[in-house]
Amino acid sequence: MKLARNCLRSNHFSALVLLLLYIVPLCSCIYQDEVGKINWHKRLIGKAKSVIPDATRHDIYYCSTEKNILASVNSTTGNIEWRKFFQNDKILFTKNIGNNLFTISGHNSQNFQLWNSKTGKLIWEASNNKPIGKYADAFIEKDRKNIVATTATDVFRFDLSTGELKWKTSLTNPTLSLGKVIVEKDHVYAIGDLSKPKTILLTNQLKLSDGTLIKSKEIAENQSLDSLNLAILHNHDSNSFIIWRDIDNIVWFIHKLGIDNPDFVLFHAKLFHIELTPDDMIGSVLFSINIENLAPKIGFLYKSDSQGKMIVADLTDKNGNPHFEKSFEFNSNDPKFGRNRISISDDGYLSSLSMSKNNKFKYSVFDLSKKGKIVLNGQSILNDPEHYGYLESIYKIGSKESPKLFIQTVDGLACGIKSSSFSEKSVELSTSKPLWCRDEVLSSTTDQTFLDLNLATTSSDKPLFDENSNLKSNGLIYNSIFNYINRLYTHCNEFISFINQFISPRNDKLADSSHQISEVFGFGKLSIFVSRYGRITALDASNGNNIWSIQLNNLLKEASSTTLPSSLYLRTFKVFATKPVSNLNNPPTIVVAGRNRDKNTVIVTINGLTGQIIDEQTADLKYRATKVLETNIIDSQTEQKILLIVRKEVIANKESKDNSETKNQDKSKKGNAKNEKAKKNDDKSNENKIDNSKINEKLIVEVWPRTKSAIAAVSKFNDKLYIVMGDKKGSTELKGYKLDGFSEVTDRELKVHASVPAREVWNMDFGVDEMQVIGTSYPSTDMRVSSIGRVLDSRKVLYKYLNPNTMIVLAGKTGQETGLRSLIIDRVSGRVLKAVDHESAIVNDLANREPLVTMQDNWAAYYFWSQRSSNRSLNNEGDNKKESLGEPHGDYKLVSLEMFESNNADEQLTKENFSSYTKIDPFTYIETFILKNSVLSMGIASSRNGITTQGLVLGNKGSPLSIIPHLQINPRRDRQQIGADNLAGQKSDYLADYEPVILESRENLLSYDLDLVGNSVIKTSATRLESTIVVLSYGIDVFCSKASPSGKFDVLSTQFSKVNLIATMSVLFIAGALSFPFVRRKVTKEIWK
Repeated sequence: MKLARNCLRSNHFSALVLLLLYIVPLCSCIYQDEVGKINWHKRLIGKAKSVIPDATRHDIYYCSTEKNILASVNSTTGNIEWRKFFQNDKILFTKNIGNNLFTISGHNSQNFQLWNSKTGKLIWEASNNKPIGKYADAFIEKDRKNIVATTATDVFRFDLSTGELKWKTSLTNPTLSLGKVIVEKDHVYAIGDLSKPKTILLTNQLKLSDGTLIKSKEIAENQSLDSLNLAILHNHDSNSFIIWRDIDNIVWFIHKLGIDNPDFVLFHAKLFHIELTPDDMIGSVLFSINIENLAPKIGFLYKSDSQGKMIVADLTDKNGNPHFEKSFEFNSNDPKFGRNRISISDDGYLSSLSMSKNNKFKYSVFDLSKKGKIVLNGQSILNDPEHYGYLESIYKIGSKESPKLFIQTVDGLACGIKSSSFSEKSVELSTSKPLWCRDEVLSSTTDQTFLDLNLATTSSDKPLFDENSNLKSNGLIYNSIFNYINRLYTHCNEFISFINQFISPRNDKLADSSHQISEVFGFGKLSIFVSRYGRITALDASNGNNIWSIQLNNLLKEASSTTLPSSLYLRTFKVFATKPVSNLNNPPTIVVAGRNRDKNTVIVTINGLTGQIIDEQTADLKYRATKVLETNIIDSQTEQKILLIVRKEVIANKESKDNSETKNQDKSKKGNAKNEKAKKNDDKSNENKIDNSKINEKLIVEVWPRTKSAIAAVSKFNDKLYIVMGDKKGSTELKGYKLDGFSEVTDRELKVHASVPAREVWNMDFGVDEMQVIGTSYPSTDMRVSSIGRVLDSRKVLYKYLNPNTMIVLAGKTGQETGLRSLIIDRVSGRVLKAVDHESAIVNDLANREPLVTMQDNWAAYYFWSQRSSNRSLNNEGDNKKESLGEPHGDYKLVSLEMFESNNADEQLTKENFSSYTKIDPFTYIETFILKNSVLSMGIASSRNGITTQGLVLGNKGSPLSIIPHLQINPRRDRQQIGADNLAGQKSDYLADYEPVILESRENLLSYDLDLVGNSVIKTSATRLESTIVVLSYGIDVFCSKASPSGKFDVLSTQFSKVNLIATMSVLFIAGALSFPFVRRKVTKEIWK
C-alpha cells in the first residue's frame, strides 16, 4: 500500500499518463489492409436517347443511351437492374416486344438481337457482315410471329421466336441508306435516303413472302428520313402515307405507298383546319405518331404570337384519299417548345414538357386513344437548378394507378418524379425532391484533373496543421505532440460522424447531396471532371462523394438572359489545376476552357474548394483558340500556373495584291519553283527544315492569366519556349514552333508583349508516307526522377536518357489494313531519336482496335493488335535507325522501350546544362510482350518522388483493371537481342529471364470482379505516401483505387499486432511506475553518502 501511495503521489505519474496517450494514436496509422482496396465505383449508363416503359412491370423502364448501353432501370428507386454494353456498336433501334427487347446495332457488322427484358440475357442473335447504316428500323407483322428489319441497303425477315432468317434482300444502290420499313398486307415497303447531287427519298416495294423487289420510286426531293418536315404514317389495318414539306414552301405533299400517281397536294388550312401566316408555316415541324391498335396520327408544331403550339390530327383513308381530322391542340408559353420536349410512349400517351426560367417546368400527359384527354397535368421544380443544365426531355413511365415521369437535363441528370393518379385537375407549383436522380454527366467527361489539397487548410474548425505542415517552431518534440493531438482529435470527429450516420442517414441518390472533403492522411485530393455539356464536377478522390458541382451555362453572365438559349452556350473540353491549396485565404484554383455559340474560346477560373467562379479571371477571348497548354511557370500575382493559349491567324499572300494578268503569268513559274523546293525538302527530310516563306497562316500565343506579372514571368524564358502542333488523331503533319520573346529592349526601353508569334522550326510530314497520327504521349510536366540511372549488380550504372522534351508518336498507314510506326521525337529540335515499324499492326479499325501509347521519364509503352508474323529486320536510314519488328505469335501486343545514354555501363554523355540541339542519340532497349486480353486504355503510375517502381496500368476489355510492374515488362530482360556485346556476362539488377506472355497476378488486379464499362481513359496521381498512387478510370463508369507497385513499405502490415503493442506498452508502463520509488530511494541514498 505504501508503494502504491508513493506511485500516486509521484509528480511524474501524470507525465507517464500523458506519454501513454501520446503513443496510443500510433495505432491509428494507415495499415496495409486499408490501402489498395476498392475505394469507389460509380456505375453509369450515359445520357438516355430513348426511354421505353415496360408493358407488364410498371416499376421498370428500359433505355438506350448515347454510350451504346441498353439498360433496365427501376422507376421507383432509380437503381440499374441490368445493363448491356455494346462497345463500339451503335444502337440504332430498340423496341419492346412483350417480355423481350429487340435491338439493331453494329459498326462494321449489322447485328439483330432479341433480349429477355427481365434478365437481360440474349435469346437470339443474327449478324450480317456489312457495315451498319445511318438508320435502322423494324416492323412486327400482325400475327406477331415474324419481324421485318432494315438498315443500310438490306432488308431482313426473321422468325421472332427463334431468329431464323426467312429471307434477305440486298438493294444494289450503294448510296442508299434504308431507315424505315412497313409491312402492309402482302407487301413490304423499305424507305431510305438516296444520295444524289441532292438527297431524295426512295421507296422500295417487296413481296412479303420471299423479299423479291417489285418496284422502286423516288419521291420528296431534298428530304431525308431525319428531316423535321417529314412524317410517315402507317398501321396494320390502313394504307400508309408519306407527308413532307419542301424547305421555304408552305405546300404539303402526300404520297400513298404502293401507288405511283397521283401525289396529293394540301395546304395548312385543309391539313389542320387552321389559318397560319407564311412565316408560321415555314417554321413548323411535323412528326409521326404510330401506335399499335390506334389510327395513325400526325403531330404539328409551330409558333404563333410568341407561343409554342401543337396540333394532333387523325389520318383516315376515304376512298383512297387521305383525310385529316384534328384530334386536339395544346398551347405552351415556352418560346423554345419543340420536338425534343415531346415524347410518345408505346402504350398511347403523349407527354409534353414546357420550361421557364430557373428550370421550372410544367408537364402534361395526353391520352391519344381518347382524343388527347389530359390525364396528368402539373408543375414542379428541381432542387438547386443552377447546378444542372436546362430540362431537355420527358417520358411517361409507370402505370395509370402510379404514374411517374422521367425527365432529363441536357447535361445528363435523369430524375424520376412521382405524380398523382391520372386526372384532369391541375397541380399547383410545388418544390419537392424527386424520387431519385441519376447524374450521368460523368459519362460524358471530356477531361479530368486532380487537385491536390493540404487537408489541414480546408477546414476552419480545427488548427491549421497536420503531419506535413510547416509549424513555426524549432522544436521537433513540440511539432510531434501537436501533430498527434490533431490526429487524435480527427479520430474523435470521425467516430462522432460514424455515430451520426445512424442517427440521421443521408440519401446519396438525391441530386443535391454534398459532402465534406475526406481527411485521410496522404490522400487529400479532388478529382475534377469536365463534361462537354458545360458541367464541372468535383469528387473526393478518397470516397467519390460529390463535393461541388456547377453548370457554367447557368452561372456565366452571357447565359443569364430572360429566355433560355436556343443551344448550349458553352461546351467545355479542357481543365487545368493551376494552384493547389495553400491556405484558406488563398484558395486553390482550376481553369476550364470551352467554346461558346460563336465558336470563341472562353476561359473560366473556379475556386477549387467551393466551385465559385472567379469573375476577374474569367473572359471570352473573342477568338477560337487552337490549343491551350500548361506550363510550370508561376504568376506571382495570382500564384497560378501560367497557360499558353495558341490561335491561328491567316496571312494573305502577297500575290493577291498584284493585278490578275501578272498573277496568271507568275502562277506557273511559282508553281514550278514550289515543286522544285518541295523536291529538295523531300531529299532533306531528315533535317526536317521548311521554307517559312510558304506559310499562309501564323500562330499567335498569349499567356493566361492576362496580368503583367504573368508576362514578366514568361519573359524570363525568352527563346526557350517551344510548342508542337498537329499532335491530334488523324493529323498528317507534325510541326514544331519556337515562341518569340515576350519582352525586348528597343531604344534602351523594355517593351512587353501580351502575345507573340510562333515561328515554325521543324516539320514532319506523314502524308508523304501515306500515314496519319494515331496517338501521342508526353512525359509529365511535373516529372520527378529519384535516380538518374539503373544500378547493375556489378555496382555499375546505366544512365537514363532524361530528356524532358521527348514525345512518342504512333502513326498508321492510311487506306491499308496494317502498318504502324512509332517514333521518339525531340519536340524542340524535331530530331527523330528512335523509329520502329510494325508491319503487322492493324490500323484500319481504330474504333475497335485502336493502338494506345503512354510515356513517362525515359520509359514508354504502346499497345496494338497484330496479325501473326515472325520476321525481324534492322535497317539504317541516314542518321536514324528504323527498326522493323515482327512480333511473336499472338494478337494483343505490348511494346516496352527504355532509353539510356549509352549501352556501356558508367558512361554518362549529357552535360549539366542539357540542350536538345546536342546530338546525343540515346540507346534504346525495346521488347515486345503478349497480353491475354485486348486493352481499352493505359497509363503509367509514378509516385510523388519517383522512388516507387513504376507500373503500367491497363484497362482491359472484359477483365479487371490491372497494373503491371515495370520489372515484369522491363525491355532489358532479353539479353540476346541488343546490347549483348557490351553487357555480356553482367547479370544486371537481378532481372528475370524474358517471358513473352504477361501473366497478371491476382494482387495486381485493381478492380477485382467489378463490372467496369467503358474504361477508355486512365489517369494516375501521386499521393503523400510514397508507396501509393491513386488510379482513376473513366469513360462511362468511374472507378478509383490505389496501387502500390513496390509494396506498401511506408504503412504497417496486416500482421502487425496492435494488441501485443498495447500489452507491451502497458507492461512497460506498470514496470516503470513500480520501479520509480526504488530508483528514487536509491538516488536519495547516494546523495546522503
